[in-house]
Amino acid sequence: MNNRLDNLLSLVIATAALGMAGSFIFTSISGRGGRSRQNPGKVSQVDDWREFLPSTHHLAGSSTAPVIMIVFGDLECPACRGYHSTVVKRAIASHAQDLSIEFAHFPLSMHRFAMPAARVTECVANLGALSKWIDVVYQKQDSLGLKSWGSFAAEAGVSDTLSLNSCAASSSEVANITAGVKYGNKLKIGGTPSVLLDGWLYPNPPSSEVIDSVLKSRGKVR
Repeated sequence: MNNRLDNLLSLVIATAALGMAGSFIFTSISGRGGRSRQNPGKVSQVDDWREFLPSTHHLAGSSTAPVIMIVFGDLECPACRGYHSTVVKRAIASHAQDLSIEFAHFPLSMHRFAMPAARVTECVANLGALSKWIDVVYQKQDSLGLKSWGSFAAEAGVSDTLSLNSCAASSSEVANITAGVKYGNKLKIGGTPSVLLDGWLYPNPPSSEVIDSVLKSRGKVR
């Protein structure tokens, strides 16, 4: 009898452990700990992507490069931070002349500071320090809500923090943010980061190897 009871208790404990593990995995996928995505989808070709380019911001690489990579990002998204610090940074270092990397806004509603960060990003872009700003915000992502936007901007080399604070305090609609969200929804992007590479949408962002392969197919990587 005791053996049967012990076996039953062991089964209950094991089931509970599996449930907790499943809950953890779901939380990580659903956005608290990483990527927010309900349906990862498949790689698909996009016909009108060049029409969206004016609503993006040039991050790095040659603005006249033959291959363009648009990263839909949310500055509070941990998965975006990881992708930026690894794959995007490697692409910048390896393909500076052959790849143009653009940033597009896609702030997720589940992230409290994503929309304010997007708004301030537009302000910083007007002051000419966008690339460094995105680096700093991703690096100090855990400080969102604890540090002022001015302190983030100062680390990014923005000296005119008065203009920045005035811009950030505005409540008017920001065209590039609206355009990014609208176009992302049109493409049925389910989370961030999502990438448009050479006219192809990658709901699961392409690895460094995939980027190398695309450039190789264009004769840009040996």
